[in-house]
Amino acid sequence: MTINNRTRKLLWGYSGNRCAYCKRELIMDATTQDDDSVVGDECHIVSDRPNGPRHNPEFLIDEIDSYSNLILKIIFFHLLVLL
Repeated sequence: MTINNRTRKLLWGYSGNRCAYCKRELIMDATTQDDDSVVGDECHIVSDRPNGPRHNPEFLIDEIDSYSNLILKIIFFHLLVLL
């Protein structure tokens, strides 16, 4: 499954464009060398992967990509959870 457009808009809109962990903005402004950059990741709270973080085999598959199972984090913090 994938995150649908409505859920994605809710996630980014309600987050205020900020990381759930550190509250920094998730879009960096353009510089003279680079365009605007998205530095945020859409993260699952309960993983859909059997060996993933907080995986729960009883969690409904239909709920994996739901708004209530998603948070936004700066890419760095998302990678820390995955390691």
